[in-house]
Amino acid sequence: MLGRVAIRISTANNALVVPKEAIVNEDTKPTLFVADNGVARERTVRLGVRSKDKVQILEGLKTGELVVSFGQRKLKDGALISFEQ
Repeated sequence: MLGRVAIRISTANNALVVPKEAIVNEDTKPTLFVADNGVARERTVRLGVRSKDKVQILEGLKTGELVVSFGQRKLKDGALISFEQ
């Protein structure tokens, strides 16, 4: 006999989450890049709950900031970027 069970351990209402691929160096010093007036700014973040494709951000990012989630592995802090919303 085989069964599958899903258990919800906790719920975080109004959590700040980003796509998992936006995180750089997830295992050592987790960082991500935000778009700041056409410039990439690297941010050290503290991670919370992780799911298959999203990560909760506990510190280092504010609601409404634009997060770079494509091509960020080749970025450096202060690099000029362009984006579409």
